[in-house]
Amino acid sequence: MLTAQGQDLPTELFAKVQAGKALVVSREAQCTLCHRIPEHAGAMGDLGPNLEGVASRLSPEAMALRVKDSRRINPYTIMPPYFSTEGLSQVDPKFKNQTILSETQLQQVLSYLGSLK
Repeated sequence: MLTAQGQDLPTELFAKVQAGKALVVSREAQCTLCHRIPEHAGAMGDLGPNLEGVASRLSPEAMALRVKDSRRINPYTIMPPYFSTEGLSQVDPKFKNQTILSETQLQQVLSYLGSLK
C-alpha cells in the first residue's frame, strides 16, 4: 500500500491519484488559476473554493458534476466545463467538439479529488 493524503491506497489507485494531481496542477487543466490545491507550492488563485477537504464536503457524484460541467449547478460559473462541449461558443476550430479532459483524465482528476478528505 502506498500513501496519498495520509491514506493507504492500493498501488493502482495511488498511481491514478498521482496522475490526477499532476493534471490538477498542470497548465493544461489550469485548476490553480482559481483554486488552492493542498501541498502545491506554486501560484494559486482564490476565486473558487479551496480544494483541501473537498471529498469531505462533496459526494463523488457532486464532484463529478462540478468537474464535468459546473454550469449545471450555476449557469453563471466561470469554471470551464471540463467534460462537455454543449453550449460553447468562440471555440478554436481545432478544439471544436472536444472535451478539455479525456475520460481517463477525468477519472484521474476525480480520483485525486476523492483523496482530499
